[in-house]
Amino acid sequence: MKREQYIQNCCTGCGLCHSTMCAELKRDENNFIIPKVLENQEYEKICPVFYYADECEEFELWGKYAGLYEGFSMDPTIRHDASSGGILTAVAIYLLEEGKVDGIIHTGVNKTRPMETETYMSRTKEDVVKNMGSRYCASSPLIKLLSVLKDGEKYAFIGKPCDVTALKRYIRNVNKNIEKQIVFTMAFFCAGIPSDNANDKLLEAVGCDKRKLSTFRWRGNGWPGYTTAIDIDGNKHQMTYEEAWGKYLGRDVKKICKYCMDGIGENADIACADFWYLGPDNKPSFSEKDGRNIVFCRNRNADMVLNDAKEKGYIFIKENAEVIEDFALYQPYHFSRRVTMKYRILALRLFGRFVPKYKHTIMNTAAKFSSATMNKEIFLGTVKRIIKGKL
Repeated sequence: MKREQYIQNCCTGCGLCHSTMCAELKRDENNFIIPKVLENQEYEKICPVFYYADECEEFELWGKYAGLYEGFSMDPTIRHDASSGGILTAVAIYLLEEGKVDGIIHTGVNKTRPMETETYMSRTKEDVVKNMGSRYCASSPLIKLLSVLKDGEKYAFIGKPCDVTALKRYIRNVNKNIEKQIVFTMAFFCAGIPSDNANDKLLEAVGCDKRKLSTFRWRGNGWPGYTTAIDIDGNKHQMTYEEAWGKYLGRDVKKICKYCMDGIGENADIACADFWYLGPDNKPSFSEKDGRNIVFCRNRNADMVLNDAKEKGYIFIKENAEVIEDFALYQPYHFSRRVTMKYRILALRLFGRFVPKYKHTIMNTAAKFSSATMNKEIFLGTVKRIIKGKL
């Protein structure tokens, strides 16, 4: 496979190459952005997929962490309106109000197209709150990175795990200077970026005419909250989060997301996930409850930040180190994807399909956390999807 095709297939759409290398971007057949690759542009130094090919030295099931907590925002409105417990929003507000940073770089809703995203620099609590919440669609939060940074200012960044990895690789391999400016990074657990087509089907399924769409939320306003579309006439169209993700969004995600080793924010300072309650069958329950997060502090500084935010009254947290033993029950998709990647890739290679180039040592170590039964199911399931033309 040619270098250009490989890089385009591996593209997560973060947009960093456009900001740092003036890469020309275009849209693929699913309307995801991909770069026009030139020989003199060093994508290998920043693209997140190369982290597991070149830089990752060891595999830990849930990544390294200095502290593990469950918690939520102490602001009841934020806790209710955010996608889960509101920890990322609350920590962002803490960083701003306590003078740790001058701005928060994150994604919010596009002002004129409510099912698309835009990158914002939030400098007040009100701005952070306005842009909080999950958006299950394409986003490129790093596409204007260098143009928004100002001398003498410090920032925090919130994004997908791949966005954070791209940013960290750029700092490490290309431009160490901006490490003094982007002083804190936060990521949320991510299961993949749904396509425009998936979102169009979802909107049609809830019964809303896209031409009349006024506002749209994938979830939130409760936990997990409902997928909600409101049209220009004020009519509300809703669907449960479980149905929206299970039937529409999760079935049509960006290709590289299906083979992603890091949906858990390994390279962020703080990574947050939904801390689902378990039902009688020991599977996550999506019935409405008060939101709560599980929070991985990936280093000592992040742990100090989180605990200071607690002391200042922004969040409630309590240590929950023991949950790691059974965490696969709470996040089964992320567990399965990480530990069975070797067998997904093996099936794809047998049929001559595109596969990302990950270190064999990483995939072999990950596979030790799996079982022969799971590996067999994943391998055969991948083969069946290939034969049916779904991969």
